[in-house]
Parts: sequence; structure tokens; C-alpha cells
Amino acid sequence: MNTPMTKCGPENVALKICVQTKVRIEACACRACARFAAPAAKYQAKRRDALALLERITSLINDHPTYAIAKPNWTDVEQMAHVRGNVMRLAIDLTGSDDEWATRLRIDEALCAEDDDVQDALTSALR
Repeated sequence: MNTPMTKCGPENVALKICVQTKVRIEACACRACARFAAPAAKYQAKRRDALALLERITSLINDHPTYAIAKPNWTDVEQMAHVRGNVMRLAIDLTGSDDEWATRLRIDEALCAEDDDVQDALTSALR
């Protein structure tokens, strides 16, 4: 793949990070980085990054010692509340809804479903 020369300079092009946006060049959409790329390529790069990040976040929540706590205390609860809040914010943003509170309520209602049914309930809530 041809990497466009940007304000990044040769040392940063080798690292594949745009110095202007601090985003990897393949996913960067600044004027310099996007000059030689099709929108579809930039979209796919950003989509790939988002999916990779979500997969890693899931792995961290499932496996990382910070979150895999046998006997959580209230500080641990607060930390997980922060993680949940950030993921909730992302879910709300992805719906494109103008009514944040109604969307938040739909998501929380879906999360009340039994474990076996929660994914179906979330699918309905996040349409």
C-alpha cells in the first residue's frame, strides 16, 4: 500500500502515525493523509480499528486481573461503573438517536433481561 507523504515526516511515516492527529495513517482522515486515499479505504480502516478495540475491551473485561475480581469492593464497583458508563455512551452514540435519555432507558430495560435473552433484547433496543 502506498503511504502518502504527510507533515508527519519520514520518521513518523515509518511508524505509520500522523503527527497532526496522532491517528495511524491508514485510518487518519486529515487532509494530508486522505489526499491519496479513497473514502472507502479510510472507512474500512476506521471500522477495523473500532472492531479491534471492542474485541480488546471485551477481552480486558473478561480476563484482565483489574476486572476479574473474586471479591470486589466498592472501589471495584465504581471502576466497573465507569467502564459500563463509557460503553453505554458508545452504544447510545452508535444508535444515532437524538433522545439520549430514551435510548439509555431502552438499553437499561434490555439489560434487565435474563442472561440468555439479553443479546436479543439489546438488539431490539439498539435499532
